[in-house]
Amino acid sequence: AIVDQLRATFSLDAVAVLAPAVDGRGPARQWRMLASAGSPVPPSPDEAPFSAELGDGAVLVLDGSTLLANDRRLLTAFIAQLRLAQTQGRLVAQAASAQRLSEANELRTALLAAVSHDLRNPLATIKASATSLLADDVEWSPGAIRSFSETINVESDRLNILVGNLLDMSRLQ
Repeated sequence: AIVDQLRATFSLDAVAVLAPAVDGRGPARQWRMLASAGSPVPPSPDEAPFSAELGDGAVLVLDGSTLLANDRRLLTAFIAQLRLAQTQGRLVAQAASAQRLSEANELRTALLAAVSHDLRNPLATIKASATSLLADDVEWSPGAIRSFSETINVESDRLNILVGNLLDMSRLQ
């Protein structure tokens, strides 16, 4: 919208915001167009009668009639607005990224709390059964010893599955 307004305000042939191409380095730098109004758009700042740096490597290029001193002062205000629009776009993108990171962190925290609980249950059962078997003050019947041993075996298998799932999830991440 700002490049359209610039073109109309100053009766220019073309106005564009150019940014360096990703691989554009050195003297043969390539440019990509971020926004434009009118034509023909100068393909690079070097080929434009007027250009102004905006930030992040982007450049405003103008083509058309020569600007008077008063017009150049007004153009400075337009350039400031473009710079603010760039900053606002960057801040919006950073805020969106921060929001995604925050949501991922909340999910990780909830998952860790759930996994922690799921890991403690079989561990507590194994510990209680093993401690009971090792107690010197109680004489356990063969059936009770077998029951404790089966409990330890089942809960160890359950714990092994939980740890395996955790390792699989960490590899997926």
